[in-house]
Amino acid sequence: MESFFYSLKVEQIHGTCYATGQATKADVAGYLKSYYNRKRRH
Repeated sequence: MESFFYSLKVEQIHGTCYATGQATKADVAGYLKSYYNRKRRH
């Protein structure tokens, strides 16, 4: 779990400023669907 949150923060969220909570949720969901689940080793 710690590895997942590290990857999420470093690869997607770090340095990004979101206007709303909804934008944050959409961005994280997009990351999970398009990159993390398909390209990362589990």
